[in-house]
Amino acid sequence: MRYMKTIFPVVALVAAAAFSIATTSGEAQKSRYGALANMPFVAGYIAKDNVPTLLDESFFERGVQTYFRAVSALNH
Repeated sequence: MRYMKTIFPVVALVAAAAFSIATTSGEAQKSRYGALANMPFVAGYIAKDNVPTLLDESFFERGVQTYFRAVSALNH
């Protein structure tokens, strides 16, 4: 019973820190995708200076999809 009194504040502090980090990363993620969604197009095409950013995002998304498919295949 004595341990519960000392463990509870520590668990509460860790949970609060985790919630704070999760909220901050969620806001960063929204601003990241907002910036990608609002990139300007010139005559219906991507501006040349935005091509590397969009290619990086495309490669990242493809990597995430490949990872999830591999993990799914391993778990069956």
